[in-house]
Amino acid sequence: METIEINTNISLLFDWILITTDQPVDKTESGLIIPEISQEKKSTGVVELVGNQVQGLKAGDRVAHIHFFGMKLIYKGMLAYLMREHDVIVVLE
Repeated sequence: METIEINTNISLLFDWILITTDQPVDKTESGLIIPEISQEKKSTGVVELVGNQVQGLKAGDRVAHIHFFGMKLIYKGMLAYLMREHDVIVVLE
C-alpha cells in the first residue's frame, strides 16, 4: 500500500478523522533493537483533524481505535491514519 505524504493544511469531510498513532517500541530496555516487522502495531493515538460531521470527537482527544489497515499518511512529518469516526472504540482520559 502506498503511503501519501501531506505537508499542507487539509480539511476533512463527513465523518472522517485523522489520527497520529503512538510510535511502536523499537528498542528493548536492555538496548536490543527490534526489527520493524516484529514491532507491535499500536492501536492508540491522538485525533489531529475531524470532518465536518464528526460529533463525538475533537482534535486533541486521545483514543483507542480498531486495528486499522486503511489509508496510511505522513501528515506534517508524523505517521497518521485516515479513518471513520466509528473506527474509534474509546476516548482515553
